[in-house]
Amino acid sequence: SKKMARERYLWNDDGEEPIRKAVSELPPPTKKDKRKNFWHYYRFHFIAGALVVIFFGAMIWDISSNKDPDYSIAIVGKYNLTEEAIDMFKDSLEPYAKDVNGDGEVIIQVANYAITYGDTGTLEQTQNTFREGYKLRFEMDLQQGESVILLMDDENYAHYAGENQELFCKLNGEAIGADESKDLEKIRISPVDCSGIGSTVIAGALKDYKFCLRDFPSIYQGDNANQEQMDYFNASMELFRDFAYGEPAENAVTSGSVELEAASGLSE
Repeated sequence: SKKMARERYLWNDDGEEPIRKAVSELPPPTKKDKRKNFWHYYRFHFIAGALVVIFFGAMIWDISSNKDPDYSIAIVGKYNLTEEAIDMFKDSLEPYAKDVNGDGEVIIQVANYAITYGDTGTLEQTQNTFREGYKLRFEMDLQQGESVILLMDDENYAHYAGENQELFCKLNGEAIGADESKDLEKIRISPVDCSGIGSTVIAGALKDYKFCLRDFPSIYQGDNANQEQMDYFNASMELFRDFAYGEPAENAVTSGSVELEAASGLSE
């Protein structure tokens, strides 16, 4: 019968079950064996957990170790600038900067937004995702008033001024009158035309960009205004006046060259 056939394979003549007997004769696992088995089955859990800890640890360290900048300046054009160019730009402004927030350091933050448009005014489809990200970040910058001083190429200035001229003010900080929107000499100035930094290498490299100013008071009006925000606006205006209309710095870098566009830039 089937039952007897099954028993023939499971039982020896002495009535013992060979499969169970074989298992019972195995030596008990050592601590080392247990550790190996545990690692075999749970190693990926440990690795994933370690990566999570490292990621959040790095993020917390980055947040806690970064200090608030005294100034934030936005550079808006079709290029992703090299770190060398951005550092040289910050260095050219540093002699005119002050410790606005009183933390003992002078920190100039530069945000580089690489945005370009086609003939129709829409974002180019090539690497569009990156450009959309830069565009959204810059528009958040404008809305929140992070950057008072803006360095923009003609294409981007025309785009944003065409959408809303009130985003900008004149170089003296006054609002742009209805009949002054085309008087660009009062609204924009090239780095090479700035008496303070105009002779520097980085000013020459950025000659296709022009400084303009965010109309900061239009962001914070009435109940939305506070003294800290107005102090930031006034400090940024003072920095702009000093490097645009002041004397050249003694340590200004006026000879040499700089690579402007990053190798991974998003230019056309």
